[in-house]
Amino acid sequence: MADPQVLWTLAVFFGRLSLQAFGGVNVALGSMQRFFVVEQQWLGAAEFAELFALAQTAPGPNVIVVTLLGWRVAGLAGALVSTLAMLLPAALLVYLCACTLVRGRQQQLVKALLAALTPATVGLLLASGAILARSSNHGLSGWVLTLVTAVVALSCRAHPLWLIAAGGLAGLLAGHA
Repeated sequence: MADPQVLWTLAVFFGRLSLQAFGGVNVALGSMQRFFVVEQQWLGAAEFAELFALAQTAPGPNVIVVTLLGWRVAGLAGALVSTLAMLLPAALLVYLCACTLVRGRQQQLVKALLAALTPATVGLLLASGAILARSSNHGLSGWVLTLVTAVVALSCRAHPLWLIAAGGLAGLLAGHA
């Protein structure tokens, strides 16, 4: 049975994070990594990066990483608590804001808010990417693969699954060399 204190800690952390993750769960990866690896020391940096990679390869929403982190720390109860804590506060906030904005027809306010949040979201995504790169790249080959993948993703319209498959193949070949 999961420790109630751990479940409470997960609920409070993800509940707060839910209200800060403008742009989706990936913008909050830096906060998650710091919490799970540095503050709580529940996971190592490499294990955190592996759970993130697993979540990205699974079909469905990116929030699966939250479920995996909760599961790893506190089993099924941790997975449920983490997922609900990440989803419910943000869903409630969006619902309340949508009701208010629809009634008030505050379209200029919405446009101004989105214009301000977009650059901040992009910055948080870049920071999350840098944190994950540091956690998962332990040698020159990892950094080269990260750089090549970023260049290919930015320069052509290759589907991300092809890039993931190429990275996995490169890892297999490097492991057998």
